[in-house]
Amino acid sequence: PNSFKWSTLDVANWLESIGLGCFAKRFAEHKITGDLLHVLTEDHLKELGVSLIGDRALLMHQIARLWRGAVHRRRFRTIWEADGLVYHGGCFDWCFKQMVCHPCCNDPDHYRLTGAALYVTERDLKRHKGACCQTSKHTRAIDLSVIAGVSDFHRNAVCDCCCSADVVVVDLDKEKGLEPVDPLLVTKGDGHVVAQKLRAAIEEAQTLAPGMQHMLRM
Repeated sequence: PNSFKWSTLDVANWLESIGLGCFAKRFAEHKITGDLLHVLTEDHLKELGVSLIGDRALLMHQIARLWRGAVHRRRFRTIWEADGLVYHGGCFDWCFKQMVCHPCCNDPDHYRLTGAALYVTERDLKRHKGACCQTSKHTRAIDLSVIAGVSDFHRNAVCDCCCSADVVVVDLDKEKGLEPVDPLLVTKGDGHVVAQKLRAAIEEAQTLAPGMQHMLRM
């Protein structure tokens, strides 16, 4: 369960479960819900009547444990997932690929965005085995902390036929010296939505990072 969404009753039950049920009434009187539980300091606990150092230490430790669990779930949940477009240049692109390569060879790239990273699975041209249908694939995990910017645009094509792509461009921090990311080719009309989800995930990851470092030390 998401402890950030706990009611005062949920907090009371949790206090009981860690052997500190004697403070449940006091926490309820001060309307301590799950979201407030995660921002309590030692001074707050003193005002709530937790006078013994051992009880305060236990509470801070258990709160930190709850926070780490909640953040872990948020970081590794799947926010967005989709296959890349194989035919992204309109009708001519479709016809060309049908003529020069058997359709079974056109295995699409795959994208998955979590709260921690963007995973891009694509054909590994460096390990091409020679035959059309014998290419290998590799997955690259791009930590959200190294993404410097995200933009999107629609790739216009002659004779569109509704099979042209939206392009999402992911720029990495140049100071990291990382290999650039190939543009994400997504369904027409989805580019802006995908870019917004990426930006939101990056912002959330940046917000959680300082707290995560603090909690890991507890």
